[in-house]
Amino acid sequence: MDERDPPPVDPNLELELDGVVVLNGSVDPDTAPIARDDEKDDDDDDDGPFFSGELFARLVRFTLPTMAIWLSGPILSMVDTAVVGRASTLELAAMTPGGVYVDYPSYLLSSALAVATTTLVAQERMKRRRADGDSDASTTVSDAVALAALLGLVVAVVLAVAAAPAVAKFAGPRSAAVVPAALTYATIRCLGVPFALVASVAQASFLACKSPAQPLLAVGASGVVNLIADVVLVCGLGWGIGGAAAATVASQAVVAAALVYLLLKQGREGGVGATAATGKGNTGGEGGGVVDDFNDVDDVRASYYEGGVILEDAEIEAEIEADEDAVTPPSLRAVPRSIPGLAEATRFLKIAGPVCFLNSIKVLFVASLVQAVTAISPASSAANGVMTAIYFFFAVMGDGVSQAAQTFLPPVLGSRRATGTAAMLLIAAAGLGALNAVASAGVALAMPGLFTKSAEVVAIMAECAPAMSVALALHTASMGSEGCLLAARDMKFMSLCYAPNAALAYGTLTACVGSFGMGASALWVALAQFHACRLAANGVRMFVLPGRRSPLRRKLAE
Repeated sequence: MDERDPPPVDPNLELELDGVVVLNGSVDPDTAPIARDDEKDDDDDDDGPFFSGELFARLVRFTLPTMAIWLSGPILSMVDTAVVGRASTLELAAMTPGGVYVDYPSYLLSSALAVATTTLVAQERMKRRRADGDSDASTTVSDAVALAALLGLVVAVVLAVAAAPAVAKFAGPRSAAVVPAALTYATIRCLGVPFALVASVAQASFLACKSPAQPLLAVGASGVVNLIADVVLVCGLGWGIGGAAAATVASQAVVAAALVYLLLKQGREGGVGATAATGKGNTGGEGGGVVDDFNDVDDVRASYYEGGVILEDAEIEAEIEADEDAVTPPSLRAVPRSIPGLAEATRFLKIAGPVCFLNSIKVLFVASLVQAVTAISPASSAANGVMTAIYFFFAVMGDGVSQAAQTFLPPVLGSRRATGTAAMLLIAAAGLGALNAVASAGVALAMPGLFTKSAEVVAIMAECAPAMSVALALHTASMGSEGCLLAARDMKFMSLCYAPNAALAYGTLTACVGSFGMGASALWVALAQFHACRLAANGVRMFVLPGRRSPLRRKLAE
């Protein structure tokens, strides 16, 4: 080895880089970086500021429009609930079993595919910035859209065929009067499942690239379509619950078409990476290449070696900040016309499978809670439908924080910045949760007339409001903690926790209804308990476990 060559560094060790001097592309021996083993010294890499004002600003710029995007579904649901509820209490009650039957399986698949798409697109972008020339996120986006469309068609057919007995079973004998209207709603809504899945993965691809503007525009357009269609079909033509279902399907088709069009437009304009992607081999002016991953040894070394300059830690971090702020939207070269092969589908299944398993526990748990309340009476079903619409409208804040965690945490996992970023997210989530609690209770108690004219339904809503507001306060922070663990791919821990937590909460629901004579409010007490236990367990996992036992202190394997 030439004496001017840089000293060898064990890639399994982390480098401590303080003012390394690089002369003519080589390392000055007197100031060469020293490798150290983090297993032996976990606390050293926690030096420096735990929180960053610039990071907080970037999180806010990303999370606020992301929350607006996630509002799409709840807004559609709330508009449908208000329009139908003002016309008929029976049809309002029917929306709960009909909506749960279609929305929950759709959510199960769309959320799993969205997480897989976010992860894979983000990985492709990171590889491209590191100048691995064969990485192309447009292929990943194309495979995601094709899989979503295929699965959406299959699920829509299965749901339509099984709708009649399933909806009747869900409603129960005491609420049998709502079954015909619920079946009408569910059957029409099945047509929108493929659109919902395609929109989900397309939206995820934009958010993975930290580009929320495009899905925000698409969601806005779909909301306008839904509102106009509801007014025309339900109020103008008197189609009732069937008109509300048709309006929702039309809005889902609009948002899916708009997002795919934006992906195709970006593909025509150059696709992912058409703008200046920096990394190894791309010096970008006088200095070294931009560092993509704060702890990536090769990237850090490349940025030092290629420029022949002296960089302090603060300068490196500033370049990281600038690179992370760069937005390059995803692209789609053409509308997919073939089914992805086994290898391509396996890439998604490896990530989507565990997420789908976790969400299946959540979906079964929440569905069982809703079913127990729906079976009490049509009035309980109607009140629960309104409260659920209010709950999910405000719950988007938790979804936005979770998405932010999945977008911002992966590049810094294993570094001192990961713990600070996660803590900042959860602190913000706690504040948003408190705001949610007050606002949701205010809507339920002060504005019930927006949704129903029934005094009985209004009384049940008032009974449920306190417990629902507590559940929302806890939901926002617990979703943030779940997003952090999803970013770290800590699926095993989450799988072990979900089932017993759900079983414990269902036991609470049973006790509240059977032993304490509680009505619809029992659902929200059980849900609040579920979120509290999830937040506590996730918090201990991330912040209490020492050193490398915390998932935040482990880097993702590419």
